[in-house]
Amino acid sequence: METVFRDLASLSFEGAQGVKLFDSGVAGPSVAITIMTHGNEPCGLDAYNYFSQHSDILKKGKVFFCLNNIKAGEQYFQATSAKEKRRCRFIDENMNRITSENKDSYEFKRVQELKPIYQQFDYALDIHSTALPSDTMLILPEGTPKALYQGIPAKLAIEGIVEKQIGTPAIGFYAGECIGYEAGSHEDEQAGYNATQAMLAFLRNTGVVDHSEEALEMPAHYTVFDSIVFRDSSDSLAKEFKHFSKVTQGDVIASGDQGDIKASEDGFALFPPPSLKPNSIHEEVMFLAKLTV
Repeated sequence: METVFRDLASLSFEGAQGVKLFDSGVAGPSVAITIMTHGNEPCGLDAYNYFSQHSDILKKGKVFFCLNNIKAGEQYFQATSAKEKRRCRFIDENMNRITSENKDSYEFKRVQELKPIYQQFDYALDIHSTALPSDTMLILPEGTPKALYQGIPAKLAIEGIVEKQIGTPAIGFYAGECIGYEAGSHEDEQAGYNATQAMLAFLRNTGVVDHSEEALEMPAHYTVFDSIVFRDSSDSLAKEFKHFSKVTQGDVIASGDQGDIKASEDGFALFPPPSLKPNSIHEEVMFLAKLTV
């Protein structure tokens, strides 16, 4: 996939690097597929590679492919070990946790560069992957219509993350309706296939390619009710959590010099780190969610 990455990174649209526009020439919506918001999540490159080779499926409207974090992606493909790859998530700050306080960060500047492109989106699918093995997941803003995500291969749908996170995610700068997709774990080849299938379903749902009658079971829905944020470097998780491991109200989730951090309600651990400490204490360590559907 490095060759695919370099191909997309070398392109530009309206002065923004790493953007490719496919235009059908027929009136219709502008749909975006954004990838590598984190540099160590290459699965979206499979989706771009597939569409590049089958762009004749586009029947109306426009499709943008946007390589969000080019510099972090460059570092990922230069990494020589799994440890180095884990450090390629971002350059200065998480591009899904942008703050206005860090205006000198690469990610903040990159968002400013891409904003004029982002504002052209009627619909957008932001493709991600996870550090730990995980089921495929949809990340949905509250009130997302089912017609936008039906048929996307996902076992789980998560609502409420944006409301509980620190900073603004990349999709917070997009125009139109946007959803996120977790295709599997970073280094799993299946994640690339899942990302491609999710892209195709999203393009069908937004009407720019012919619709398929295939129906998939709707995913189980979870709603995030809390986020776990470390107060200082002394904090450490009480144990290594797995995705969707159960937590009970009052359970000690983490502890440090300032005491314990406990679960506020019964629920499930969501997006925990692969160790007792996160890569950065400047973002959530994990989320807590409950099954709602």
